[in-house]
Amino acid sequence: MSRDMTTDLANALMGENLHPIFLFVANFDSGVARAWTGLGNITWGGNVYSGTGTYLRFTPISESEEVKANGVSFELSAVPQEMIALALNEEYQGRALQIYFGVLDQDTGEIINDPVLAFDGKMDVMEVVPTSSTLTINMSVESSLIDLERPRTLRYTHEDQQTIFPGDMGLIFVPKMQEKQFIWNQNTKS
Repeated sequence: MSRDMTTDLANALMGENLHPIFLFVANFDSGVARAWTGLGNITWGGNVYSGTGTYLRFTPISESEEVKANGVSFELSAVPQEMIALALNEEYQGRALQIYFGVLDQDTGEIINDPVLAFDGKMDVMEVVPTSSTLTINMSVESSLIDLERPRTLRYTHEDQQTIFPGDMGLIFVPKMQEKQFIWNQNTKS
């Protein structure tokens, strides 16, 4: 994935005191959940991200030279009860989830402009796992490239055209065209 990063972020990555962070944006019907890999709340882009500290773990974000859908798995432990209700009751499959990579300024604790998109995908499977004293949510997220592997079932028929563009008559004669015989390049002299 191409990375367009600001000069400030590029300079911070080359500096000696590097404090990397990840920001997560998960879109649900009831609202957007925002979290980051530090403590407390932090603001970026006018939005507040809740700190998860060591309670959030995820697999490495991998990329390859070939066109391939690489996924990410998450584990969020010590989950509050309201998030358990969200995991159990809300439709989440196929909803967007983005992960941004950024760097914190060591002196101010602010995010150095601007984090870059490290992963863009769709939530796939969420599982609530009870542990001895708390609950843990495990989630797998598939890359948006997973759509390339899904079969396309629409055809060039009048019926499929109506599902996309109701009232369009552009493909109404397709069945007749299949049986039509065309004679090309015949000289007719009269």
